Amino acid sequence: MAKKEPVHPLYIAFIAVMALLLVTGVILMIYGSLHNGIPAPTLPGNLLTAPAARLYHG
Repeated sequence: MAKKEPVHPLYIAFIAVMALLLVTGVILMIYGSLHNGIPAPTLPGNLLTAPAARLYHG
């Protein structure tokens, strides 16, 4: 039978980095799904009339 060789330290580091990236990706997906509101721009002033809105947009 073949003698079992120990696992190389770089292989262990590679697996650890891949696991960290996987966990980070899952956390970012969860965060993104909880904060996926539609952005609504807000402008200062009274925007009920067209001239007020035109002042801020040229």
